[in-house]
Amino acid sequence: MTNATSYKVYWSTTSGAALGSGSKAGANSASYVANGLTNTTTYYFVVTGINQAGESAASSEVSAVPLPADTCLATDPATFVSCAHDVQAETDSAILVKGALLCSGAQSCAVSFHDVPVTIQGIEGASIRRLDHHDVALIQVVNSSDVVIKDLAIDEDADVPCLPVSNTNPPVDNPACGRTIDLYGATEVNLEDLTIAYSKSAAVIISNSGDTSVSHVRFIAPNLFGLQVGALRGSFLVADCLFWHSASNALVISDAHGIAQAPLLVATTLFEHNHRADVYYTCGPQSNEQCPGGQILVPSDVDFLTVDHSAIVLGSSDATSTPADGVELGAVRTHDVVFANDDIHSESSWGIGADADPVDFARVSVVDDKLYNNGTDPDYLGVDIGNFPAGVVTETGTCHTPTCTMVPVGGIWALPGQPVSWTSNDLTDPMVTVNGTIVATVPNGQTVAPRGAIVVLLDGANEIDRVIVP
Repeated sequence: MTNATSYKVYWSTTSGAALGSGSKAGANSASYVANGLTNTTTYYFVVTGINQAGESAASSEVSAVPLPADTCLATDPATFVSCAHDVQAETDSAILVKGALLCSGAQSCAVSFHDVPVTIQGIEGASIRRLDHHDVALIQVVNSSDVVIKDLAIDEDADVPCLPVSNTNPPVDNPACGRTIDLYGATEVNLEDLTIAYSKSAAVIISNSGDTSVSHVRFIAPNLFGLQVGALRGSFLVADCLFWHSASNALVISDAHGIAQAPLLVATTLFEHNHRADVYYTCGPQSNEQCPGGQILVPSDVDFLTVDHSAIVLGSSDATSTPADGVELGAVRTHDVVFANDDIHSESSWGIGADADPVDFARVSVVDDKLYNNGTDPDYLGVDIGNFPAGVVTETGTCHTPTCTMVPVGGIWALPGQPVSWTSNDLTDPMVTVNGTIVATVPNGQTVAPRGAIVVLLDGANEIDRVIVP
């Protein structure tokens, strides 16, 4: 406004609503400092001018994100890699990712860290999409004191094929198919509110690390495993996660040891149609046939593991007749495994099965679980729980019909430029809302929502999961 005597600055945390609140700047002030804002939240600003004729129309909207000190903002592949160098040099302590990073070319967006704490966090639907050169881990951390990765959608591009291991015995890893997140030797690991889609090998490997928490993570169609954990030296929690269409096992846990008072815990998580591609050819009389397996695999050396209020459903192969368990216990140095309040159904092999030739295998409890329609492959004779040595497994309060109890779990995910997808188990009143408006009332499906929209999966009034569309 020409000849303005003062200005007003308006802001909002929602684009297009910036006139909802504001503050008056000083007369003819060339600048204004907005105090009391929340770090990592996007604020939208407009300015009006005031003189004796009144207040002008609003200016064009601009946005800004206040950041904590010692934090690096990544808005494209180059700044993401540059921020990683700063964190490695300890000139910055964290990376905040804003917007959609589209990665193409050798080493594009691939970052590695060693011996420093690492925090990588997305802002409001941030995403990283890798289009090619999947021959290295996207994020690798070695010997860090703490690792935090949260609030991101990572898309490894479904259109890029990659066979992670050879069909030989022994299998050979394909160096062209890298992991998405590779963590080794961390004191503490926290993965939260992530979507990791179409990984060319394992989506996440965590080894030789301490206390580990994985919550609200959606593992979507990896070419090998969803989450592989081994040589743990602390607590372990997987909660409110989704494992969907993993080519091999969804969750692999080995060399991990809880205690009776604090077991390793998998809770309120949905495993749906994993072990769908039979990656390993190390079975059969000549050790050259595809192997059956489980959506959850516990190969050996695990004590005090509890799977609670989770659903494990539809374990089967897409292309072959090789069957899949809900849970496969390797039966080697494994003790005190508890399945409680779970729904395990429609597995082509056993719902819960043990491998042959047990060694030091004891105390598996199945408590108040729903088990039905398992062992659908003829070789497994419709058996829900199978191949356990006498005295190892006990059942208490299990039931065997679809409606005998309910386990309401589910997950919703979104990737840039793609529809929002969701799936669920036992929701009695499923609903999906976009910015508060109901758009669907079915237990699984897809919808289209604009970037930045908040999409929520509900069971009546109970929220099951939510995403911000990247």
